[in-house]
Amino acid sequence: MVSHKWVPNAVVQVTKSNFIGAFQQLKAHIRESDYIAISSQKTGGGSALWHRVLPIDTPQISYLKCKLAAETYEVFQFAVCPFKFDGSNVVAFPYNFVLFPRDEFNIGMPSYSFSCHSSFLTSMASEGFDFNACVHNGISYLSRVQESIAKERNSIPTLYEKPTSESSSLIFSAVDKTFIDRIKSKIQHWKNVRNQPTITSEDAFLKTLRKFIIGVEQLHGSRPCLNIDVCSHRQVQLVTTVLNESFDDIVPIVITSKDGEPKVIRAVLTSSQEDKNLLLDEVQREEEEHKIKICGFRGIIDMLSNSGKPIISFDCLKEFTYIHSRFLDQRLPLTMDEFMHNLKLVFPCIFDVDLLMKEIGPLRNAKNIPASANSNETSGKNHGHKVLSTTHVFAKLISILNIKPSARLVKCGHMLSVEEEYSNIFIPRCSCNDFAEQDETDVEILLDDARKGESSNIVFLWGFEEVEMSDASAEAASLKVVLREIHGAFSEDFGLNLVDKRCGVVVFSKPSLAKSFMEDMEAGNINSNGLKAARYDTYRRVCESGLWHVDLADALNKISAGESKSNLLPDDLDLSDLYLEDESDIRLNGLLQI
Repeated sequence: MVSHKWVPNAVVQVTKSNFIGAFQQLKAHIRESDYIAISSQKTGGGSALWHRVLPIDTPQISYLKCKLAAETYEVFQFAVCPFKFDGSNVVAFPYNFVLFPRDEFNIGMPSYSFSCHSSFLTSMASEGFDFNACVHNGISYLSRVQESIAKERNSIPTLYEKPTSESSSLIFSAVDKTFIDRIKSKIQHWKNVRNQPTITSEDAFLKTLRKFIIGVEQLHGSRPCLNIDVCSHRQVQLVTTVLNESFDDIVPIVITSKDGEPKVIRAVLTSSQEDKNLLLDEVQREEEEHKIKICGFRGIIDMLSNSGKPIISFDCLKEFTYIHSRFLDQRLPLTMDEFMHNLKLVFPCIFDVDLLMKEIGPLRNAKNIPASANSNETSGKNHGHKVLSTTHVFAKLISILNIKPSARLVKCGHMLSVEEEYSNIFIPRCSCNDFAEQDETDVEILLDDARKGESSNIVFLWGFEEVEMSDASAEAASLKVVLREIHGAFSEDFGLNLVDKRCGVVVFSKPSLAKSFMEDMEAGNINSNGLKAARYDTYRRVCESGLWHVDLADALNKISAGESKSNLLPDDLDLSDLYLEDESDIRLNGLLQI
C-alpha cells in the first residue's frame, strides 16, 4: 500500500461574476486530473423522518425517497474537485460553485419553485453562507432544451458552422450561379470603391445610388463590413462559400433574427492574415463565452461527463438524483434500474466512497469515517470543504483496495476489472441517526452488520399514543413492555425503532414470529387497544403510491384499507426487475434495538 501526501489547494469560490474565468481554469485542471470528486449542499432533506433513507429500505424505496427530495429541494452549492496522483502526492484543485436558478434571459425558465428546511438554512448561515450573494450573484443554469430557446432569443454574431449532413462540395443550380455571381460582384465592387479616393463633391443622387447598389458600409468593431441579406439556409451556404473561396481577406459572420433564423451575412474586411486570425479568435471566444453564460452551471456537468474521468462522491444515490433531475434533460424515471441505465450513459464510472468503506473489513463498523475526514478541512468558514474530505478519504481507500489511479476506464474495449468491481454501485447511505436519537447506553445491535435481514421479518405498528421524539428512547422502551404483554412473538428478542411520533418499525429475529403476529392481528385474535400493524409490502406500496404528504401511520392506514392505489408503478410490473438486489433483502446496518 502506497502512502500519499495530501496537497490540497485553496477552494476557489465561484459566483456569476467570476464564472467564465473559473470555467476555463477548471477545464484545464480536469484535463490533467485522474479523478473528480463532487459534493453539494441542498436546501433540505426529507420533510418527515420517514421520507429519509432508512436502514429498512430496499434500493428501490431508497431511490424513490431520493427522487422525492431531488424534485422538492434545490442545490445552493456544488463543489467540484479534480485531483491527480503526482508521485507520492495527491494534488487537489477544489472549486465551490454558488447556484441559484433564475430567469436571466427572459424566457420564463428556469425560475423553479423549491422548498427549504429551516434547519438546513440555519446550518448554512452558521457557516457564513451569504444568501444575498446566492440570490443576486449565484450561477443559474438551463437544460439543453431551454438553452436552444435562449440562444434563439439572445443570439450573437457567429461563424458559419457547416451542418454534418452537408456535402463537402456543393452542387450549384443555374439560379445558384446567378446568385453567387451577383454576390461576388457586389463584394468586389465594394472593395474597389473603398480603395478609390473619396470624392468630396459627389452629387447627393450619386451617393444614394452608390449605397443602393453596394449597400451601406458599417463597422464590426473597428473593421469595415458589409451586410448581405439572406432569406434561407441555402443562401447562407452560397454566400459563405463564395466569401471563403473568393476573398481571402473577408470573414463571413452570421447574424440571426429573434426566432433564431439567419437574416444577414456580415462580410468583415481584414487588413492582413494576422488580423483575420485575430478576428476569428475573437468571434470564437465570444461564442464560447456566450454559450457558457446561457447554459450556466450545466456546462460544468457537461464538462464532467465529456472528460470521461471517474466521478467520486459520498452518498451517490442522493447526489446523482439531483444531477439527473436538474441537468440531464430528463424527468427522473420510476425505477432505480432505469435511473442507473440513464446515468451510466452520461457518467460511465462513478465511485461511491460509502461502498468502498464497506468493502474494507475493519472499516465496516466505523460509522465516523466521514466525520473523521473533516479534520482535514481547512480552517475558517470555507464553503466547499466537504469535497476535500471526499477526495482525501478516497485517496486513502484506493491505496488500501489497490485501485490504480493510472488505470483508464476502458482498455482494449473492456472496463478494467478492479474498477468494474467497485464502480457504479450505489449504496443508500443511512445510519441509526435516521431514526430517533437514542442514548448509546440503551442501544445494542440486533443483527450483525454483515448480515442482511428480510422484509418478512419486519412489521410496522401504529395506533399507539403519540410520543415525544425528543425522548424516543424511553418511549420505545415503554412500548416494548406493552408489546410483550400483547403477543408471544414479542417474548423473543426484537428490534423496535420509532419512525415518527405515531409509527414504529419492529424487526423480528425470525420470519415465523412476524408471520404468527400478523396472522393473529388480521384474525382479530389480539386485544390490541387500537394498535394496528402492517407487513413490509404495505410500506413498499405506500412509497410507490406517492403518499408523501401524510404521516406514515395515515399512509399505512390508507393502503391497508384499500383507499389508495399505487400510481407510480403498474400492477403487472415484475418487481424482481426493479432492484439491484432482491427486494426482500434489507440492509440492516444501523438498525438498532432499544
